[in-house]
Amino acid sequence: MREKVLTVEYIQSVGKLCQQYGLKLHMDASRLMNAAVKLDVSPAELVEPCDPVLFCLSKGLVAPVGSLIVDTHEFILQAK
Repeated sequence: MREKVLTVEYIQSVGKLCQQYGLKLHMDASRLMNAAVKLDVSPAELVEPCDPVLFCLSKGLVAPVGSLIVDTHEFILQAK
C-alpha cells in the first residue's frame, strides 16, 4: 500500500488558514513518524501549526492499546 504524505508547506498553509478563522488544526499523528521519515523532516516541523495532536499508539507504534492528546493544559482538561 502506498501512503500519500502531505508536504510541510501544505500543512503550514492550512495552519495559517485555520488561524485566520480562529480554528484549531487537528492532526491525527498515528503515522507521524512515517511521514517525517518520508519527507526527511523532524516530527516537530510537521506538527508545528497543529493543535491538538493525537497519537494512537496501536497504529504507528503497534502498542496493544492507548492514545495521547498533545495540546495546552486547558484543552486537555476539556478533552477529558
